Amino acid sequence: MTPFPPPLHPFTTSPLGTWQIPKSEAADATYNAIKLGYRHLDLAYIYGNNIEVGQGIKRALDEGLIESRKDLWITSKIWNDQHTDVEGAVNGILKDLGIEYLNLLLIHWPISFIKGQAPPSFHTDFSLGDVYQKMEKLCPTKALALGISNFSIEEVQSILDIATIKPIVNQVESSIYWNQFELESFCAKNGITITSYSPLCQNHPDPSLNIEFKDLTQDPLVLEIAKAHNTTPHAVCLRWHLDLTPKRVVLVKSVQAERIQRNFVDTLSFSLTEEEMNKLNNIDTQFRSLNPMGWRSAGTPFFPNY
Repeated sequence: MTPFPPPLHPFTTSPLGTWQIPKSEAADATYNAIKLGYRHLDLAYIYGNNIEVGQGIKRALDEGLIESRKDLWITSKIWNDQHTDVEGAVNGILKDLGIEYLNLLLIHWPISFIKGQAPPSFHTDFSLGDVYQKMEKLCPTKALALGISNFSIEEVQSILDIATIKPIVNQVESSIYWNQFELESFCAKNGITITSYSPLCQNHPDPSLNIEFKDLTQDPLVLEIAKAHNTTPHAVCLRWHLDLTPKRVVLVKSVQAERIQRNFVDTLSFSLTEEEMNKLNNIDTQFRSLNPMGWRSAGTPFFPNY
C-alpha cells in the first residue's frame, strides 16, 4: 500500500470550510481567507459554491496574495450520486474551480444514492471499494492524495483491505460533545488523520428527529475555560482539537472577514492545559448536530457505530 506524498502539508493551518457559505458570499469569503493566511480550503460538489470559490482563488492569484496554485491545499469530495462516474465528477469539480488537480479527494459519505431520486433511495449493489479504486486511477494527475469522510471503523477497514493508495484522512463530525475517540484510535493506528467538521456543534437537528439541541458554546465548563484564557468559547471548542494527541484538523467556516481572522488568530493564540483537556474529554454530554437519520432505512450500508 503506497501513500501519495502531498506537495504541501494539509495540516499546517485549520482549513476554511465552505459548507453553507452562500454563493453570493463564497468568492469574497475565499479571497479574504487566503488574504488572512488560510492555505487549506475544504470544498465539496454538493455545497453548490465551487464556481464562486474558484473566483476567490483566481482573485487571490491575480493580486499576488499567493504565488501559484501550489501554495494552496484544496480538498473536495465525491457526492453520493456520483459514484458511477467518479472521473466525470472530478472533471466537473476541477472545471468549476478553474484548477487542474485536487490535493485531496474524498468519498463524501459511505452510501450511494440513485441519481435523480431523493434519499434514502440507494444502490443495492454499492461497493465502497469500487468507488475508491476508481479514485485511485485519478492519482496523481487529478488528485494527489485520497481520503474518506463519515466512515465508521468497519468502513475504514473495508477501504484498507483493498487500497493500493492509503487514505490519509477520515473527515467526520467531531466536537467536545461528539468526541469520536474510538474511531480516532483506530484511524491513528492506521496512519489516518481525523478531520473534524461541525466542531462548534451548532447545527439544529431536524425537528422530526426529536433530538434536543445542545449548545456547546454555552457549556459551563467551556465558558469557564474561555474566561481563564481571556478568549471566546468558540476558540476553546476549536483549540480542543489541536491539543488532542494526535491533533486533528479542524474545519472552521465563516463569511465575515473579521470572524475568519478571529477564528484563525484566536485559536492559535493559546493552548489548553492538561487539566483543562482532561475535564473537556470527560464531559458527559453527547450530542451529534448533523445526524442523517433519514438515510438509515433498512438495508442502507451504514454500520451502527458511526
